[in-house]
Amino acid sequence: MTSAGVGEGGLSWRQIFGIQTDDFYAMGDWGLARKIGGALWLGGATIALLLFPLAPLDDASIGDSGWIVGGAMIVFAYGVALGLLRSGSRIGPGGILALNYVAVGVIVILMWLHGGFAPYTELLAMPLVYTAAVHPPRRTLVFVLVTGLALLSPLLYAPEQTFAEELARFLLWSGLAMAATVYTAKVRVDRQGLLALSDEARIEARLDPLTGLGNRRAFNEALSAATLRSSRTHTDLSVIIADLDSFKAINDHHGLPAGDRCLRDVAQVIDHTVRQPDSCFRWGGDEFVVVADVDREGAAKLSERLKSAVRDGCRRPDGEPVTLHIGAAQLGDDGADPAALLAEASAALKATGGASSH
Repeated sequence: MTSAGVGEGGLSWRQIFGIQTDDFYAMGDWGLARKIGGALWLGGATIALLLFPLAPLDDASIGDSGWIVGGAMIVFAYGVALGLLRSGSRIGPGGILALNYVAVGVIVILMWLHGGFAPYTELLAMPLVYTAAVHPPRRTLVFVLVTGLALLSPLLYAPEQTFAEELARFLLWSGLAMAATVYTAKVRVDRQGLLALSDEARIEARLDPLTGLGNRRAFNEALSAATLRSSRTHTDLSVIIADLDSFKAINDHHGLPAGDRCLRDVAQVIDHTVRQPDSCFRWGGDEFVVVADVDREGAAKLSERLKSAVRDGCRRPDGEPVTLHIGAAQLGDDGADPAALLAEASAALKATGGASSH
């Protein structure tokens, strides 16, 4: 039996409360969250200060000393507000949540100093709604329960207070808070899903579906980045182009599926032979390209390794070894552009009898 969904097509309750905290926080704008928190601390402190003349803080057992304690609470609240609002603040999700609990504690003290529920009780709504808006459901649920205890705390020292009224207030607030956190969780999960789909689409757009190697688009991006890096750091860079000897005959005599299997086998061998940080790509047809951080001599050695590995590890449908034509070019000291480097490697391939058409 599956758990009921939260609205049509929505997440289930199990999914809502099973959201990983790190995943939830990763989707948040914590710069904005700090500013909102700072504004709430600033507003709450100002409201409390304005309430002082209307709701004196001398009803507790400490008498007039309550004014000193209350004043200290206000100064502290303004300090927290400034800390959250200042540029460069690095207070993270855990710190913000801890400060929300501190806010509840400050309000409970003000309630005690006044001797009962109203009017400082109403301030509890601020950290409650704020927590629901920026923290995951499980943490919000715990905060709701703590806020409920804080809301009913005057019953410990002022039993004449009306329990039913405060319980109704708590149920209303907690309902709104949980609705807010469920909505926030759904929005963030949906956003995470869209980002994942976007990342997946971006990766797929750069993969050759037949071989799993990077495609021409991925190669162009990698070559541009490698050329720029090589020019800046004065490191060696070469491009190696390889194509299969008589590949057309495989398709003509044995069919396209046999040709595809051969390409996959060759791609796997080339991928295993090329060492990091070098990278290999399928350019198209039966042509493969390798971008390697080596000079001309290193490119020649790598070319021989590729030929040997493919010859030993790949077989044509008739059982004969697969052989490669390979051409290579090194980036010159003048920092030739990627197109020129590729054209030089293509010309070298043609000189060996390859059928490159670049």
